[in-house]
Amino acid sequence: MTISSINNDEIIIGLIHSVNCGYCIELMPEWLKMKKNIQKKYEKNMPFFLEFEAKDLKKLEEYNEKNKTKMNGAQIEYTGFPTIFKISNGNIEYYKGERNAKIMEDWFLPVNNKSIQHIKGGKNNKTQKRKKYDKWERKTKIKKRKQEKSKRQETKKTRKTK
Repeated sequence: MTISSINNDEIIIGLIHSVNCGYCIELMPEWLKMKKNIQKKYEKNMPFFLEFEAKDLKKLEEYNEKNKTKMNGAQIEYTGFPTIFKISNGNIEYYKGERNAKIMEDWFLPVNNKSIQHIKGGKNNKTQKRKKYDKWERKTKIKKRKQEKSKRQETKKTRKTK
């Protein structure tokens, strides 16, 4: 990763993690899913992703030094792993929410943010939730049918043995 300087109008999404951290290992699938979702949806003014691994924290120090004035004198800090943050308009905010791809994406890219231009349209949220529910419902019904079928077969076997 090359250390670059910040433009004030861009959004930077960041992660400080360790490969030996259990919480970081749990987070990575959701983090990668969130990154993929953002990259699919945004082309113009796409956020810049920063990732610092615990063994390379010198790069974090370099980044902080290079961008001190553009971050209003603040620095990216961490108190543990993983540390998730965003830089927007020179302000650093730290994420303290649920480690879920959709929730993180919504926090990073609020709908009312005018610096992000939404390119690819998606189905409305209710439709997506309904589809997920329908899929879950179908799976549940199939599972119940299989259980009922196996119970019927077991009762037939016990009747034959009597």
